[in-house]
Amino acid sequence: MNKSPQFSLALFIVAVTVMLSLIGWGAGLYLDWLWFNTVNYSNIFVTMLLSEYGLRILIGWYFLD
Repeated sequence: MNKSPQFSLALFIVAVTVMLSLIGWGAGLYLDWLWFNTVNYSNIFVTMLLSEYGLRILIGWYFLD
């Protein structure tokens, strides 16, 4: 199972790109949470987050069936 160096480099680049994207997304999400919590609307943030991702999951599930 000896993989070529080009494949390993490509896999490394993809992994770093995905990791940096997730860090950026998480930082934005955390900043939004801090703002909503500061203005005492954290329950609205949670509702908004659950409805947004719940809807995405339901639509994805519908079209995969």
